[in-house]
Amino acid sequence: MNKLSKTKSALIIAALTVTFAAQSATANMGASSSRNLPQTSALEREIDLAQQALSSTSSRLARLQSSARDARKKAEEVASMVKRIKSIESQIYRIERQLYSFSKVPQLKMLKPAVAALKSLRSKVVAVRKKAEQVKRDAIDPAIRKIKAFEAEVYKAKQKVQGALAETNRAEQQIQTLKGYVAQYNYPRPAVSTLESLASTARVTVHPMRTTLQDVDRAGADAESKLKSYATALGSLTRLSSGLSKIQSELAPFDKKARSLDKVLSKKFRIKIPFTKKYVTFSVRSILEAPDKIAKPVVKPLTALAKKALSPLTKKLKLNIKPPKEIAEIAAKLDSLKRKVVNLANAQMKMANAAKSQAITGYELAMSKIAEMNPSRLPR
Repeated sequence: MNKLSKTKSALIIAALTVTFAAQSATANMGASSSRNLPQTSALEREIDLAQQALSSTSSRLARLQSSARDARKKAEEVASMVKRIKSIESQIYRIERQLYSFSKVPQLKMLKPAVAALKSLRSKVVAVRKKAEQVKRDAIDPAIRKIKAFEAEVYKAKQKVQGALAETNRAEQQIQTLKGYVAQYNYPRPAVSTLESLASTARVTVHPMRTTLQDVDRAGADAESKLKSYATALGSLTRLSSGLSKIQSELAPFDKKARSLDKVLSKKFRIKIPFTKKYVTFSVRSILEAPDKIAKPVVKPLTALAKKALSPLTKKLKLNIKPPKEIAEIAAKLDSLKRKVVNLANAQMKMANAAKSQAITGYELAMSKIAEMNPSRLPR
């Protein structure tokens, strides 16, 4: 073996020796700690369990926040849907009244079936709108308020749990520092007594805190299930908004035609009175509705001009409009939704209690005392 190989082998052996010695020292220190600091070692084991419980509850509350937010947004979508139904009803009524007015013009009598179709559609939309407004008032609006209040309680509980977890993590790190300090001076009795007393006091707070977390977890699981069920029911209603889009799509050509007719019927013809400097003005509508009020020599040419202006708009006009099937489905869903109440009272009370729980507060305070304990304050 050459000189270089011998040197490498020596370095490897030395490194392994140091590592083994360090591991042995750590193991010896752990054994010494368990023997000399039984309360502190027991607290460490309980802190591990407390960390798991706090982390699990924090995740549970985060999921609960998400479920509450989703349910509230779905409820707000339903509230917006009700407003949209009202808006569509107003649109139908406006177009219906315009076409009804135009149908009184002799040349536009063919609009009467369209007016009747719009009136029939509006009656169905009105029935759904009335039901929707009642459900919104009696069920949706109160649910939104309840969920918002519940979200506030969940947020407070989550802040409380996360605060306790942060203090637990700090305490866990500081315990290692305190144990090392005591071991460094060969476990002097005053220091051991102080640290053990601190650990013993902290241990008393762990079990009540974990019991409170169990209550929060149960309340959270129950509330999350209810919120998801409620959101599903709301979602089955909001998906039917495609029916409202179909109505608006069907109304678009009627609306366009009504606007075009109004523009044409309002069009003016200016005629000079013979042998004078005066002019008279007639709208297309006045010519068609009351030709007898116009001087006979100009009635015929003016009527021809009025009909010519109107002619393109009286062709290819759809005279019927059927309500989409979703309208009837919306009414049925509203009936079932009216009976579905999201009951969060019990879970909300438990979340509120958790947010101000003395068990969590006491535990967090105990962890803070350990985290803030300076080794130099331990008597030797």
